[in-house]
Amino acid sequence: MVTSLKDEQVRNNTSPSSVPHYLRLLIPGSDINDNLCKTLISAAVLDYPSPTLINFGKVFDDETLIFGGSHIAKIWGVLDYLNSLDRIYDDGIAVLVDGYDVWFQLRPEVLLGRYFSTITYQNGRIRTQLGNEAARNEDVSQKVIFSSQKRCWPKEADSPACYAVPESSLRPDVYGLDTDTDVDDERNLYLRHRQRFLNSGMAMDPVSALRAIFQRALEKTKEKGVGFGSDQGIFAEIFGEQEFQQHCIAKQYRRASKPNRIVDAWNKEFDVTDPQTAGTHEIMDCAGDNTYDFGIGLDYDMILSQATVFSEYDTAWLRLDDAHAIEQASLAQTPLTEPRVNAGRIPADIARSRPPFHTELERRLYTADLPLEKSWGQVPLFTNLYTGFSPVAVHHNAHRDGLKGRIQSHWNETWFQPYARTLLDLRVMEPARPIEVEVDVVEGRGEEGSSSIKRAYWAPHASDFENERAGVTTIAGDFMRYEQMCTGWEELFRDDKGPWRDPRERV
Repeated sequence: MVTSLKDEQVRNNTSPSSVPHYLRLLIPGSDINDNLCKTLISAAVLDYPSPTLINFGKVFDDETLIFGGSHIAKIWGVLDYLNSLDRIYDDGIAVLVDGYDVWFQLRPEVLLGRYFSTITYQNGRIRTQLGNEAARNEDVSQKVIFSSQKRCWPKEADSPACYAVPESSLRPDVYGLDTDTDVDDERNLYLRHRQRFLNSGMAMDPVSALRAIFQRALEKTKEKGVGFGSDQGIFAEIFGEQEFQQHCIAKQYRRASKPNRIVDAWNKEFDVTDPQTAGTHEIMDCAGDNTYDFGIGLDYDMILSQATVFSEYDTAWLRLDDAHAIEQASLAQTPLTEPRVNAGRIPADIARSRPPFHTELERRLYTADLPLEKSWGQVPLFTNLYTGFSPVAVHHNAHRDGLKGRIQSHWNETWFQPYARTLLDLRVMEPARPIEVEVDVVEGRGEEGSSSIKRAYWAPHASDFENERAGVTTIAGDFMRYEQMCTGWEELFRDDKGPWRDPRERV
């Protein structure tokens, strides 16, 4: 059982109101390299909870599975960890990110706020799609947010994972007049498509919801047998089945004569639940209930995480107060005739968060080289030129034309370079603090009567280890210090100052 001293105290009083809300950061990573350490450091300098590494030390060399089986093992490892947690912590939020190509750039309070606002928006979408009566009676609601991408992969176009999922909520002309049409580029036909399909590089949800999804995913690994190795394919399938069944639910509550139509990947309109019009599409039997509902939705606006695959040139590193650079980067994109990034206007949630180089330490020895006066508008943020949003996390999964190399070449673009060493010092020296966020709540049943409350989230291991803030834990509960794990300090800090050492232990 993975617990902390704070957990043990909570066990003595299990009233729901007495259980702290925890924010857990889960990172699958079987071995250490510079790219995993970049993910860890980006989280650390922004004051995210110390991560739990999933599957650390395990070897994956099964030639019958994709990447030796590491993707499927992600399902087993995460589920093992979630099952080790006491159920009294099920309402805490878990953030699951790929370990070798994801960087954080905004603070956890921004991440939490955007998660809850996305949930609120998506629940509105569900009520529109199903109707208030169906959503209420069938207890269908949003709980889980996955990243999104432009192409349905690795499933085929006639799979529910591709044709049954909702239309993107991005504006219909976000990529100009050619939005949602293939382009003449054999390396990526999807440059002008809106994000509509699931990407498993980041997921965010309550622990209980994540456990249910991963339990279903584990069942699917057994269904598919040894030759099946893509975790993304499994999660996309679960999402597609969920959405197909929501069409069934919608049809139950509508007049039988009213078709339940959808436009598939070939722009063909058909009734999802009618075998007579389905053609080659894989259809399911309608379950008649919410058995397939796992509360999954997607981050279509890419405000939580921006996956760069199939979106290789939609983004730029920009200072939000630099109108000239914003204009130049925007007009370099053919469909754009004017910038959609608001120069000089910092999004309210970012502006409310602690400034980039914020520190509460009074000892100037550790802050003398930091530009403490800089605001979020004065540091570079990875920004989508078409939506105008700067995501909380960047997922460097673009691979065409050698673009995976951005994991090295873009590291200097992050706002915390060349100050990452000092910021990491401050991170491990400062005491843990609650992450506060306003959460929309609904009083009573139905969509009316909503209000907001302020809720504090804590790191789950705040009292486990004396040096907890200077490293990570494994699923087995072992603590690993950064200086034990990371060796490529020249690549990570690029400051010619040698290896990093815990500042509390320096002579």
